[in-house]
Amino acid sequence: MSVSAVPPAVAVAKSIASTLGLRVDDAIVLQASNRLTLCLLPCDVLARATVRRCSPTRIGNFSATRYAA
Repeated sequence: MSVSAVPPAVAVAKSIASTLGLRVDDAIVLQASNRLTLCLLPCDVLARATVRRCSPTRIGNFSATRYAA
């Protein structure tokens, strides 16, 4: 993932988590390769985001997993 794609991907991950009712104040980038792995705090969620530009209606893919504290 390019450096310029990281901030928008983080914003989308935070927005989606908030839409799902999770409180997100911060996102820590754990890995940035072809996928972005984030720790969303304080809701204890590990999120992965992928940027895809193959279709104007689908620009990304997002998955999140809540992990045990």
